[in-house]
Amino acid sequence: GLDCGLLRFCCRSCVSRASDCRDFDRILIRVQENAELKDKNAEIPDLKRKFAEIESEKVELKTRIAELLRQAVEESKRRNVENAELKARIEELEKHKADSSAENVRRDVEFAELKTEVPTGHLGYWTLKPGIELNGRYLMILTLKNATVRR
Repeated sequence: GLDCGLLRFCCRSCVSRASDCRDFDRILIRVQENAELKDKNAEIPDLKRKFAEIESEKVELKTRIAELLRQAVEESKRRNVENAELKARIEELEKHKADSSAENVRRDVEFAELKTEVPTGHLGYWTLKPGIELNGRYLMILTLKNATVRR
């Protein structure tokens, strides 16, 4: 800016009337205001650049947030499917466990019945062992107790 004090001194020495002094003061105030506005106007391009950068970052962040939300939804769907598969598998295993338990009880009963059917005198050297299922029938296996092989 201008050195307003020097300008005011020079012009006042040339101006003799009071009205001219008031006009000069108004002009001087406008010159000062104009200088301040020029300084502020010089900041506008920098502020516009900063605003554009912030807007750009805002768009990038919104895009990133949308992508993360999409990924979260996909991951949630994937886990829901996996959980449903695991629940179905657990139910199937529990059903098989119940079936196996019932089958074991049935076999224990059959084994007890077979034990009672074999004459006690014949079991002296023999042991009944759990057998195998063959063509829908459960076969018991008799083995010798403490058997030794002679050659």
